[in-house]
Amino acid sequence: MKELVITLQLIFLLIITQAAVSQGDEGRRNSEHSNLPEVVLSPEIKSYLPDNVKYEISYKNIKPFLETVMVVENSEIAKRNLKLTLKQTKVEVNLVKDLNVSSKAGRYVIGFDKKMTNMVGRGDHILVNGLAADRYYSYALLRPRFSYYNPGSKEYLGTDLLIIGKASIVKRGNISTLHIDEAKELIEVGTLVLPGRGLNITNNLRATTSKKHFKGTILSMIPSINNAANQDIVVINLGKRDGITTGELLKVKQPDEKIDDPYSTKVQHVLPMKDPKGEIIVYDVFNKLSLGIIIKSTESINELDTVVNRL
Repeated sequence: MKELVITLQLIFLLIITQAAVSQGDEGRRNSEHSNLPEVVLSPEIKSYLPDNVKYEISYKNIKPFLETVMVVENSEIAKRNLKLTLKQTKVEVNLVKDLNVSSKAGRYVIGFDKKMTNMVGRGDHILVNGLAADRYYSYALLRPRFSYYNPGSKEYLGTDLLIIGKASIVKRGNISTLHIDEAKELIEVGTLVLPGRGLNITNNLRATTSKKHFKGTILSMIPSINNAANQDIVVINLGKRDGITTGELLKVKQPDEKIDDPYSTKVQHVLPMKDPKGEIIVYDVFNKLSLGIIIKSTESINELDTVVNRL
């Protein structure tokens, strides 16, 4: 009996020792990650972001933005200059409003399978030219919004197109028939038709700041025109040719404050402003332009605001 008691005491002592070691290992693991930002994925699962990652956004939250607008470079889209002078900056912006599409611009709606109608919607059929040699099945229906030029050099950067619907092939030929699968607004004759974008998204979007320095300008906002705030889309004059990639975290630079000297009308003091007034994550990159989502703003973000990745 005495030997049994001693044996049980030894087993109990061994269990206590193993529990203490396990707790020590857990404490060391927690201390190693104590300085990392924690992202809670679910009540049961936790993950830690690397030091160079400030935000991580699920691509299921990014996908609606990818299906809102796309950018093309097409000099055949007819344009008319709308020279805008912004009072707050006194800088002329050579934005261009698209009015018409020339026949050289490519694929567009030329009519409907229904007679005596000027526009159609979801479930209807449209007649489109220029698809005979295509191998695509799905198409985007697009409405040109603005064409962009660099504020300084006036170089043409591209045209943004609002995705107003989706369509799929019913019959292909010199004049193809497409079925309208989705429509955000009524589809008219002249609506542009381009192959749908492949959105095979598997990873989350991680916001990082690259070692290369970027400095650009906000050219426009979607859906607003003059200013924007959280969850709005901005068009930036930086693209693949500049080396920018998806996930780049850009800060909207706060303009330096100018203070008039109380004793001289000719003297003006400049107070540098280091704190940014907003942050943008680039989520879609084209050759000369990129699109970003405003994820943080302390005040209104405007056209011609400067964006940088390093202050």
